[in-house]
Amino acid sequence: MRQSLAIARAMIGDPSIFLLDEPTSSMDSNTEMALVQQLDKATKGKTTVFVTHRGPLVNIADRIMVVEAGQVVIDGPRDAVLKKLKEAANKAAQSSGASNE
Repeated sequence: MRQSLAIARAMIGDPSIFLLDEPTSSMDSNTEMALVQQLDKATKGKTTVFVTHRGPLVNIADRIMVVEAGQVVIDGPRDAVLKKLKEAANKAAQSSGASNE
């Protein structure tokens, strides 16, 4: 509840920049989806930085940076980064499957 209230207050202030660290971390999936829809509307045309491990926020991003151990390992347009991540996951799954045989 506090998390939602803090985000609502930020949105009411109509800032030109949003910086949100795990804004949906303690929300159930229905609340998260509702918030993502509102954030998508509220952040149009504004600089927005999300730090997240959850998928729904990724859908409203234009650009994604993947950081591991403090280093940027992938950076680019959302669709290109998601493609790279999917390819890496498939490759890892194939390698894991081959080593288990």
